[in-house]
This record gives sequence, structure tokens and C-alpha cells, in this order.
Amino acid sequence: LDGDVAEHLGSVSYVYAGAGDDELIIEREASRQRASGDHLTVAIKADKALLFDTKGARIR
Repeated sequence: LDGDVAEHLGSVSYVYAGAGDDELIIEREASRQRASGDHLTVAIKADKALLFDTKGARIR
């Protein structure tokens, strides 16, 4: 994935990345800062992922 925007907020950072027609928002520890446009390799733990539909409702 290529990070479109990186937002650093104290102890956490959020990386916004496009994945095809979908958008991913990735929360990371701030010690692992990324810049906008950086390439990311992402592994998602299924038991830790929060998924939302197009209306913003959480998918359980």
C-alpha cells in the first residue's frame, strides 16, 4: 500500500491509504512514524481489526 496521508497525534499515528476502491485507516505507534507517500507493508490481525460499511456502521 502507498500511504496517502500520515497524521501524527501524540502517542499514535494514523496512516490513510487507498486499497483499490476501499480506504484503509491504520493506527500505529507514534514511534513508527511514516510520511505521506511512503510505501507500507501491512499485516492485519483479524481479532484486532475494526471494519465499517460505507455508511459508517461497524461490521461485526
